[in-house]
Amino acid sequence: NFLEVILQNEREAFLEVILKEVKAQMAIASNQHDAVVTTAVALTPNQKERILALISKKFGITVGKLIETIDEAILGGFIINVNNTVIDTSIQHQLQELKMNLK
Repeated sequence: NFLEVILQNEREAFLEVILKEVKAQMAIASNQHDAVVTTAVALTPNQKERILALISKKFGITVGKLIETIDEAILGGFIINVNNTVIDTSIQHQLQELKMNLK
């Protein structure tokens, strides 16, 4: 019925936006969010488990999917982005903070 109403009202262009919003609302209702982890090198399975435990503890959520990205520019450490909240322990970030403190 839902898709029929969308088609009848010629709102097919909004279908992607509707689906993204439904996904976001489901994540909020179930307290299950995807986590994006950026590192300089690929994570080992043990590191992934430790990061999942850290995310669960710090954010109090269940991780739906762990999305791993590699960015050599961060030099080391990691950046975790979950539900629009960021934990940045990268060496690049620490060097930037040091630079700002020295000014």
